[in-house]
Amino acid sequence: MKVERLWLLSELQRYWPDRKPYLGDSNYWLPSLREVEDLLLKSWVDQYKWMNEIFDCDDFALIVHAWVVQERYKRRQEEGEKEELKYPWAFGEAWGSKLKGEYTSHAINVVITRDKGIYLAEPQDDHIWAANPDNDILYYIRM
Repeated sequence: MKVERLWLLSELQRYWPDRKPYLGDSNYWLPSLREVEDLLLKSWVDQYKWMNEIFDCDDFALIVHAWVVQERYKRRQEEGEKEELKYPWAFGEAWGSKLKGEYTSHAINVVITRDKGIYLAEPQDDHIWAANPDNDILYYIRM
């Protein structure tokens, strides 16, 4: 489902009203949760090992975000001008100060799905959970 940047911005700000997400595109595509799960399972990024400062949480989140963009590009090259392939997924990077109820400083991925709402993903092991503004406090969001 295609959505405009302003809709996406308002949806993210419903959860985190005091944050201003950075959205680089005018329109986005909302994937299903199943599509996100399937794509993340294909990712090779979780094969990397955490390395302090060199390849830590922010690097995992950045690489997974870039990998999703690359996979969308490849699919469009293969399948052409389908409506769903004309726009980037509503998928990006996020940094949280509280995740799953635990205070932390950690980078993850964020996605808005068309069927289940906002989800967060741990790029180091592909674990996905429904975002909860009481338990998940994000201070940086980029799509």
